[in-house]
Amino acid sequence: MTTETIQERISIAIESSRLSKAEVSRRLQTTPQAVNGWIKTGTIKKSTLVQLAKLTGFNSEWIATGEGLQKPPLDNDAHQSTGQRLKHLRELKGFTLQQVGNRFGCTRSAISSWERGDTRPDLDKLANLARLYSVSVNYLLTGTDDRKSESKKVLDNEEKTPLLSPNAGYLVKLIEEADGLCAFEDSMFMGAISTLLIREIGRK
Repeated sequence: MTTETIQERISIAIESSRLSKAEVSRRLQTTPQAVNGWIKTGTIKKSTLVQLAKLTGFNSEWIATGEGLQKPPLDNDAHQSTGQRLKHLRELKGFTLQQVGNRFGCTRSAISSWERGDTRPDLDKLANLARLYSVSVNYLLTGTDDRKSESKKVLDNEEKTPLLSPNAGYLVKLIEEADGLCAFEDSMFMGAISTLLIREIGRK
């Protein structure tokens, strides 16, 4: 989560879009005074905030709370290298190479080397980078993250899917809850368990 206030995040979104306040107000069918009010007080309707996020290309969740990525990932993320995704995510979060290096006890050049693809961070650092950038390790490595959507698909079709046992659906839900509660270092282990269980259910 970032340390900016909602007023600052609204201002960042508008300034980054290179739209004037007058243009923002025109497109959102409001007044320049209202836009100034959002920046000054942080008071903005949820529906208007969503429209502002769409207009500026920012995530509404980030503007509202400071959590998650500033902007949605690129559509061609699956075609990028791990280093390119690391660089893209760092820039979206607004971190410098030195700031990321300080968090991991690495030099600025080491972070740059990961982003160029000259070297790759070990699994522990990769897991912590995923946490810092609010994405999964799988996303960093492949540009996709299908595990949760696959889990949801299994749960949504639970009644139609023959299960390993009457408790299998419950176990899937329990694993998903545990995945969010366990120590971050164990998240890859929990993800592996979830994937194996889902795969086994799919065979039945």
